[in-house]
Amino acid sequence: MDHKMIAAIRYFLLVFALVLLFTTRLPPSTVQAQLLPAHPSVSNDTGSTKSYLPFVMRPAPTGPDWTITTVDDAHPMSNMGDHSLRLTADDLPRIAYGSNHLFYAHLEETGWVNDLVDASSGVGKYASLALDSNGSPYISYNDATNKDLKYAHWTGSNWDVQTLDYGSTSYFGTFTSIVVDSNNNPGISYLGYDYNYTLSKYVYDLNYTHLNNTYWNDLILDSSENISGFISMGLDPDNHPHISYYDDATNKNLKYVQYTGSTWFQITFDLPDDTGKYSSLAVDEDSNTYISYLDDSNDRLKMVSFRNSDMNTEIEIVDPNTSVSQNTSIALDSHGRPHIAYYDKSKKDLKYARWTGTTWVITTIDSTGDVGKYASLALDSHDLAHISYYDNTHASLKYAVQNYLIP
Repeated sequence: MDHKMIAAIRYFLLVFALVLLFTTRLPPSTVQAQLLPAHPSVSNDTGSTKSYLPFVMRPAPTGPDWTITTVDDAHPMSNMGDHSLRLTADDLPRIAYGSNHLFYAHLEETGWVNDLVDASSGVGKYASLALDSNGSPYISYNDATNKDLKYAHWTGSNWDVQTLDYGSTSYFGTFTSIVVDSNNNPGISYLGYDYNYTLSKYVYDLNYTHLNNTYWNDLILDSSENISGFISMGLDPDNHPHISYYDDATNKNLKYVQYTGSTWFQITFDLPDDTGKYSSLAVDEDSNTYISYLDDSNDRLKMVSFRNSDMNTEIEIVDPNTSVSQNTSIALDSHGRPHIAYYDKSKKDLKYARWTGTTWVITTIDSTGDVGKYASLALDSHDLAHISYYDNTHASLKYAVQNYLIP
């Protein structure tokens, strides 16, 4: 056989191999194609540019989207705060809750561990949790027996429990919301009311107290006959508090107060409808504020975004087909996009909304029985959602974690 014949055979085999390579495909159930962002444009020697977009084959995610576990089915709980679930720096969940006593749940390798924080009778409602830079927990909560605001902090060896606000004719400590600043000093916003003898009536106050190393500084930020709570608080990068709440006055409005570093200013959002119940607030790295809440006049979930630089306000409908009740909870992902967990009162389901950058995607997380009240949401370092919530059918505290991101 001469060399020309050998060369022809080799060429034929090469062509056959290439045809076989590009026409053979793996079964579609075993792979998922994901397009990665284009590489930077590269100029060739002709002066034109081309963008190279690699095509990468990756294993498709398997299993359920969410994993749901029971945190506690032995102790009663009620009226948890919208920020009663927090994550450690290692993305481990921590939950504060209670009703007759105050508990602190943490997930370990062996499962959920439920620590008794305050064994006093009638404490634990309106629990709100924050973690400092070392992962130590701080909890604000209500003492329904004595009508007081209470506070618990883990010192490293024991729980330091204190009563912060009290009075013989007063009721303090409902709708608490706690934050911890970059110096590991806690601040608490909460509702209280006291009898005003001059007016011969009870007056409700939006209160804020902040621990300045050794002592607490107390402020009344708003006062009227009609503040109904639904308080949520966050900090901006300068450690300035931002607070949302509901004023059950004639117009029934969502209100917001912010500290600028020298003064407090107040804004009323979304007039004239009955709006602002079950508010939850988050602040981004540019000090812009996002608040989720119920539009009670129209039975729908809404969100307001407030741009701090120019005070621009945008209000949008998140879920137009639901009647929200017993908390919304908002968190921002690594791209600054809002995610909201909430209870669908009409269907009695736990639901989750996320903004993709162009649209809201709504998912039902749990629909087994009456589930989803007191939802509390946190996003981990991978933007995966963690939600604690109440299972009313089984009188238990539950926890749902997202297993993988969905495009």
